[in-house]
Amino acid sequence: MGGVAINISAWGLDQATFERSVVAIDARFKELEAMMSTYQPESEISRLNRGEKFDLPPDLREVLAAALQFSRRT
Repeated sequence: MGGVAINISAWGLDQATFERSVVAIDARFKELEAMMSTYQPESEISRLNRGEKFDLPPDLREVLAAALQFSRRT
Protein backbone atom coordinates (compact mmCIF):
# COMPACT_ATOMS: atom_id res chain seq x y z
CA MET A 1 0.00 0.00 0.00
CA GLY A 2 1.82 3.04 -1.22
CA GLY A 3 5.14 1.39 -0.47
CA VAL A 4 4.28 0.87 3.20
CA ALA A 5 5.13 -2.54 4.61
CA ILE A 6 2.56 -4.24 6.80
CA ASN A 7 2.73 -7.32 9.00
CA ILE A 8 -0.29 -9.51 9.56
CA SER A 9 -0.39 -11.88 12.50
CA ALA A 10 -3.24 -14.16 13.51
CA TRP A 11 -3.74 -16.81 16.13
CA GLY A 12 -6.19 -19.67 16.09
CA LEU A 13 -6.55 -19.87 12.31
CA ASP A 14 -5.59 -22.76 10.12
CA GLN A 15 -3.13 -21.95 7.32
CA ALA A 16 -5.71 -21.93 4.53
CA THR A 17 -7.99 -19.52 6.41
CA PHE A 18 -5.04 -17.29 7.24
CA GLU A 19 -3.90 -17.19 3.61
CA ARG A 20 -7.43 -16.35 2.38
CA SER A 21 -7.60 -13.59 4.99
CA VAL A 22 -4.27 -12.12 3.88
CA VAL A 23 -5.47 -12.09 0.26
CA ALA A 24 -8.71 -10.34 1.31
CA ILE A 25 -6.81 -7.78 3.40
CA ASP A 26 -4.43 -7.07 0.52
CA ALA A 27 -7.35 -6.62 -1.87
CA ARG A 28 -9.03 -4.20 0.55
CA PHE A 29 -5.85 -2.13 0.95
CA LYS A 30 -5.48 -1.94 -2.83
CA GLU A 31 -9.13 -0.86 -3.18
CA LEU A 32 -8.71 1.89 -0.58
CA GLU A 33 -5.41 3.04 -2.08
CA ALA A 34 -6.97 3.24 -5.55
CA MET A 35 -9.73 5.42 -4.09
CA MET A 36 -7.71 7.64 -1.78
CA SER A 37 -4.26 7.98 -3.32
CA THR A 38 -3.28 11.54 -4.20
CA TYR A 39 -0.54 10.03 -6.41
CA GLN A 40 -3.02 8.37 -8.76
CA PRO A 41 -4.76 10.93 -10.99
CA GLU A 42 -7.75 8.63 -11.55
CA SER A 43 -8.44 8.09 -7.82
CA GLU A 44 -11.60 9.53 -6.37
CA ILE A 45 -9.65 11.79 -4.00
CA SER A 46 -7.62 13.19 -6.91
CA ARG A 47 -10.80 13.77 -8.88
CA LEU A 48 -12.37 15.50 -5.89
CA ASN A 49 -9.27 17.67 -5.47
CA ARG A 50 -9.62 18.73 -9.12
CA GLY A 51 -13.19 19.83 -8.41
CA GLU A 52 -14.89 17.08 -10.41
CA LYS A 53 -18.52 16.37 -9.54
CA PHE A 54 -19.42 12.71 -8.93
CA ASP A 55 -21.10 10.49 -6.36
CA LEU A 56 -18.63 9.76 -3.58
CA PRO A 57 -18.19 6.11 -2.63
CA PRO A 58 -19.45 5.35 0.90
CA ASP A 59 -15.92 4.64 2.19
CA LEU A 60 -14.65 8.00 1.00
CA ARG A 61 -17.69 9.80 2.44
CA GLU A 62 -16.98 8.18 5.80
CA VAL A 63 -13.31 9.19 5.76
CA LEU A 64 -14.12 12.76 4.73
CA ALA A 65 -16.80 13.07 7.43
CA ALA A 66 -14.30 11.89 10.07
CA ALA A 67 -11.67 14.31 8.71
CA LEU A 68 -14.12 17.20 8.99
CA GLN A 69 -14.93 16.26 12.58
CA PHE A 70 -11.22 16.17 13.49
CA SER A 71 -10.65 19.46 11.68
CA ARG A 72 -13.41 21.17 13.64
CA ARG A 73 -11.94 19.94 16.93
CA THR A 74 -8.49 21.36 16.25
